[in-house]
Amino acid sequence: MSYKVMTYLRRIQTMAAIACAVCIVSVTTSRAQSYTFTAIDVPGASSTFAEGINNQGQIVGAYSYPPADQDGHQARNVFVLTNGSFSTFGYPGAYYSIGYGINNAGQIVGICQAEYYGTFGPCQDFYGIAEGWVKTGGSYATVSFPGAISYATNATGINDSGQVVGQYELPSGSAYGYLLSGGSYTTVNPFGGVGSTANGINNAGDIVGFYCQGNCTQVGFLQSGGNVTTITYPGASSTVAVGINNSDEVVGYYLSAAGLYQGFLWQAGTFVLLSDPLGVKGTIATGINDAGQIVGYYVDVSDVLHGFVASPGAPAVSLSSASLTFGPQEVGSTSASQTVTLTNTGTAALSPLTIVPSGDFSQFNTCGNSVAAGANCPISVTFTPTTFGTRTGAITITDNAANSPQTIKLSGLGLLPAVLSPSALTFGNQAENTTSAAQTLTLTNTQPAALAVSISTSSGDFAQTNTCGGSVPARGKCTISVTFTPSILGLETGTLSVTDLASNSPQTAMLAGRGVAQAAVAPSALRFAAQTVGSTSAASTLMLTNNLSTTLPFSITFTGANPGDFAGTNACGGIVAAKSTCTISVTFTPAATGTRTAILNLNDSANNSPQIVTLNGTGQ
Repeated sequence: MSYKVMTYLRRIQTMAAIACAVCIVSVTTSRAQSYTFTAIDVPGASSTFAEGINNQGQIVGAYSYPPADQDGHQARNVFVLTNGSFSTFGYPGAYYSIGYGINNAGQIVGICQAEYYGTFGPCQDFYGIAEGWVKTGGSYATVSFPGAISYATNATGINDSGQVVGQYELPSGSAYGYLLSGGSYTTVNPFGGVGSTANGINNAGDIVGFYCQGNCTQVGFLQSGGNVTTITYPGASSTVAVGINNSDEVVGYYLSAAGLYQGFLWQAGTFVLLSDPLGVKGTIATGINDAGQIVGYYVDVSDVLHGFVASPGAPAVSLSSASLTFGPQEVGSTSASQTVTLTNTGTAALSPLTIVPSGDFSQFNTCGNSVAAGANCPISVTFTPTTFGTRTGAITITDNAANSPQTIKLSGLGLLPAVLSPSALTFGNQAENTTSAAQTLTLTNTQPAALAVSISTSSGDFAQTNTCGGSVPARGKCTISVTFTPSILGLETGTLSVTDLASNSPQTAMLAGRGVAQAAVAPSALRFAAQTVGSTSAASTLMLTNNLSTTLPFSITFTGANPGDFAGTNACGGIVAAKSTCTISVTFTPAATGTRTAILNLNDSANNSPQIVTLNGTGQ
């Protein structure tokens, strides 16, 4: 890095090696966190570097501006950036003024120097050592560690209690960090060596800085109460901790093997590299607030310094649905799943992530405990009602998004089954176009509430009437009467359905019946053996069946070629009882030789009257 650039970096004292007991922690590196870098350039400045930021987003730093003095050095002033607007000031009478820290009350700490070495004056002794100051409103107070060289105490950090940290130099040339609290100075030298520096302090009084190790290799540290943790970027030749927020997140910079200074964020042992995309010659991180905004400066390809503020990427949650409604579900049984897709529409990982259901609902997801920026995952939800009635719950999603927790509202209806019995009705044979006697089904409502019902049959030849009246009382019953009126001959089937809000809706009963002729005779033909002309054969019998539910009067007539050769009698007096049979006897008395034929007609009130039987015999 060029001399021009190095002159703008924080002053790093060369210190002798010191022997110390070190609190070592394991560290890892990560690039998971994303940041958006925004340049900060004071208008008209030749270089700008940002040093501190408070929770209001106010940024303090310094800038250099032409013309240069006779030695080629440009003056520097302090800037404060508030809501996009710059204000500037310089310590009275100083040539160089740098603001390093700003607290939430707007108090600013920094250093100042006069223009030339070898003269005494504001902010400088004969050796050109800088002086620290605290600015409150329009008033300045200088800081001076007791026993330090005059004007050789700088101020680099301040918290909301007004506690100040920085570095002082002794006449021996040794330099140490210090804490100024309540008017009293305390040396900050965690390992008791010959040198250290304190750069930042948070509201808990936790201090960050660096100390020298070996041949003055800079090692960062975090001092919290009586504990000191070293902060060393893996593979770095030096590490400097500069800023800290109230979550003990630390920023600073390290010297890489390539000889470039790069910024870092340290979070409980894990490092995140901070490198401004335009900082091809180095990036320095100097301050961090509680929102995770980080300030610092970078060196561009032309060796020009620019301040920056890096805003952490933020996750954002989008849900494909904010609510799920489940249909009626039988108590104790589990529904089919419904799915909501969670999408991280932000620019940082959604982590840690927990997804918790409540009520009678369960969930399964493939999200794990983190969802990368731009990624999505499904959340599958099922409903298992534990009791009757409307059931509600929620899926609660807890994460690091700004609107955490997110909720998916859930609702469903727990139902009990209704019982329809028996499950089938069989009507047997039923005369065509006549209506059977009714058969009965019973519908039982097991719900603790009235059950609205709708009852229908799937075949026109089955009909029903019921006592349900469109609603069955809580834990009540009703009857359904079914009849069969076949319009065709043969087997007919159908289904009676009860549609309701019970869990097993629709309840069904299978229906079956066979349509038969109203009257039937069997067999349909008689053949007599050869019979001597004039003699009478033995009788052959027919069976006339009445399928009606009323009596069937009938008469017998003969037609055809030889009706006089045949005669018939019956055993039922010409009337067949309902659902009964009658035997008819037929004889053959041929009047001539050869084939003799006729037709027996059974004449009755059935819709298929007459029933006929063909007759055949031979005279010899």
